[in-house]
This record gives sequence, C-alpha cells and structure tokens, in this order.
Amino acid sequence: MHQNALVRYVMPFEAVVMTAVLVPVMATTGGTTRWVLLGVLLGFGFALPALILRWTMTTVVTSDALLVRFWPLPGKTLLLGDIRSVEAVAYNPWEAGGWGYRRSRKHHRIWNVSGGHGVRLRWGEADDEQCLIGSREPELLAEAIVMARDA
Repeated sequence: MHQNALVRYVMPFEAVVMTAVLVPVMATTGGTTRWVLLGVLLGFGFALPALILRWTMTTVVTSDALLVRFWPLPGKTLLLGDIRSVEAVAYNPWEAGGWGYRRSRKHHRIWNVSGGHGVRLRWGEADDEQCLIGSREPELLAEAIVMARDA
C-alpha cells in the first residue's frame, strides 16, 4: 500500500494528529487511564500505520492456478480451468470503498493496493462468482492468465 499516495501522506499525518490529541489528555489524567491512553496512542498512532504500510499484494500465475496473496489477510486461489472470462478494466476505487480487500455489489471481491486498474475474472455462472484483482499492468496480467489457461 506504500505506493498509494493517500496512504503515504495521510498515515504519517494521522500519527501526528493522534499524538497531538492524546498527549495533552494523558498529561491531565493519572493512574490506569494514562496507560490505556498510551496504548491507544501507540496502537492507532504508530502501530496501525506501520501495519498498513507493510501490506503487500502478490499475484502469481502458474500453469494451473492464479494465486492472489494479500498479506496479512487471506488470499484467493483460482484454478485456471474454472475461469470463464478475463477482462482488463479501469474502475473507480472510491466507488468500491477504497483500496485493500473490499466487497462491492458491482465487482463482488476486490483485491487492490493502489491505482484504479485491474483484471475482472469470472469463474462461474452466478453474478457473485467474480472478482477484480488490481494491477499496475492489467493488460499483461490478463494476457498471462489467458495464455496459462489456454495452454
């Protein structure tokens, strides 16, 4: 997610805001409350942004499967023989709820860490048997999937 400009600039700012809000509150409180607030400060102000900046997405096309790994969340493995259609698309991540792992009515499952391009895959007859996998080079990913599937 570090390629995503929003995350790159907003997350460090969030840490500064959390510090600016919680440090004065901690100075005026005592006892156990102070330690709870310190935990909140460390958790939301520093650990959460650090975790989000470490998120990575890896897409691998093998001879028989498409593997999407989205650390630290579970990924998806699709057998290439089950994929009915492959299409490189542009989409608006804001309509889908942003970046990361998302569920939407239009795309159903979305894995994307930056940008608004990806590959839409359909593997069954039902509308919910589809997903969108983000890619900086969606045409190349779509071509690799089709070539591996048809080989």
